[in-house]
Amino acid sequence: MKHSTSAKMRSSQRPTQTLDWRVSQLENYRPLRPLDGSTAIVKTQNGILYPGTVADGDLDPNSDALIGSFGITIDGGGQVIAPATTNYITIPYDGTITGWYLMADQVGSISIDIRKCIYGNFPPIAGDSICGGNYPALVMDSKNQNGNPAGWIKAITAGDIVAFVVNSASVVQKINLVVKVAKL
Repeated sequence: MKHSTSAKMRSSQRPTQTLDWRVSQLENYRPLRPLDGSTAIVKTQNGILYPGTVADGDLDPNSDALIGSFGITIDGGGQVIAPATTNYITIPYDGTITGWYLMADQVGSISIDIRKCIYGNFPPIAGDSICGGNYPALVMDSKNQNGNPAGWIKAITAGDIVAFVVNSASVVQKINLVVKVAKL
């Protein structure tokens, strides 16, 4: 479903943006991120969708519209994940880390360091850890989360290179680690 609103001037208000967006599921008056990267407010009234417009600065910074994530899936190919397994990604936006989720294919244990550096310093080394010793981990479990990781360096910048390094693992053969971010 595609909707569009036109930009218009309202007296004593800032100009609004032209928005193109698609909706799959929504709650009453929930902020969403349109496909074009701008922000819209979608209103429902008796099950009918009405596009809304938002002027600059009118967004709640804690809304889902500004939440992003990055992460990694590590697959041991039918074997226990090996320590020192390392994978890299590049961060596409500025933000602040707000938490993490870790899930495994079965009950077991794993500890993963997250390191970051700028492109010119690739690859990130142990001293580039953002975890402050408080690593995302499972201890004889298949899932874990932390909504406010203590001791972490939480600022991320577009272009940062992030390394996920397995410190240790037992039993688990496949994991998914998602780091939640409030986009700036």
